[in-house]
Amino acid sequence: MSKLRLGVLAATLAAAASACGTETDDRPATAQYVVTTILRPSCATAACHSSQTAVQGLVFDTVAGACAAYDEHDVQAFLVGNGAGGLRMPADSPLPTADIDLLQQWLDDGQPGCP
Repeated sequence: MSKLRLGVLAATLAAAASACGTETDDRPATAQYVVTTILRPSCATAACHSSQTAVQGLVFDTVAGACAAYDEHDVQAFLVGNGAGGLRMPADSPLPTADIDLLQQWLDDGQPGCP
């Protein structure tokens, strides 16, 4: 197996282990990262929290929108299932615990990367 393939395999396995919570999560807890890799693909869909729809006034497809949303709402409650009747978001496919933990770290750190 070539060095390139081994490198790709190692990176894939590391990412999978991180996502499963079995390893220390070394992903950056920054606004740009959480918006790009978690919020935009999972929450900022056409029917939910995109700039076009902004359900409940929440916009997660831009850093500015996500920073404002977390400043103005108790969004974390919905991520972990403590909001509106215990609903965990996104309703059709709730975020994995590793992603929720990273979002919590971002909030605990004071939302690095927010204007």
